[in-house]
Amino acid sequence: MGYELHWVREDAPYIGKVLHINAGARLSLQVHDAKQESWFIMNGHAAVMWENKHGELIETELQPGVGYSTKAGQKHRLKGITGADILEVSTPEQGTTWRWTMIMPAARNARADARSVGKYKCKVLGGWASQRTPTTSPSFSP
Repeated sequence: MGYELHWVREDAPYIGKVLHINAGARLSLQVHDAKQESWFIMNGHAAVMWENKHGELIETELQPGVGYSTKAGQKHRLKGITGADILEVSTPEQGTTWRWTMIMPAARNARADARSVGKYKCKVLGGWASQRTPTTSPSFSP
């Protein structure tokens, strides 16, 4: 998948990260009810899959020199076309984040419609496992 480097002090009113995404890797599809994120590609090639105003997921290749931002409530995921480094700034972790992770058909068929996974609830929806993850700890969009 890659890794992330946090470069802003923990008590700041915002978060700053460098995300390294390996070639061909995709981060989880996610949506935040309060948090907003902005990205700027530093090197490599990457894309964001995000929800447009019609609720459809579209893919936008990140262009050098251009900033991209999500709104609260907008589904999104980043993916590496080649290995890529992306500067991410965001509001602090607040509200709730939901993450969807693709599961293989054989695994999907072996699972019940809903089950507990640790302290989280996981519900299988159309081939995707939706995981509600509680969290405590600007805008160009399609």
